[in-house]
Amino acid sequence: MRQYAKVVWTAADVAGLRPGWSFTECEEFLRKNSRHIQDRLIELGWEVIEALLPEDTTPRDCSTCCHNNKGACDYDGDCDGITHPKWNRNCGDKRAH
Repeated sequence: MRQYAKVVWTAADVAGLRPGWSFTECEEFLRKNSRHIQDRLIELGWEVIEALLPEDTTPRDCSTCCHNNKGACDYDGDCDGITHPKWNRNCGDKRAH
């Protein structure tokens, strides 16, 4: 599977923010903090992907998330204006979610 949007940090990147640090100090900083940097990059990456994706208008099976367990959600907007919290769509359940 192809990979996209890789990010790599170097000691030179850190030195750009801390010009008084030695190359060794910059590398040590990255070594000690690489896991934190990676975790945050992943979080931000998911946020960007989610923001850039077009809205999904595909009907979903709400049998596991709606209170009514009747199956497919009613997305045509005629279910008394109740909006499903997970999909931000009307789901046919007339009780509050």
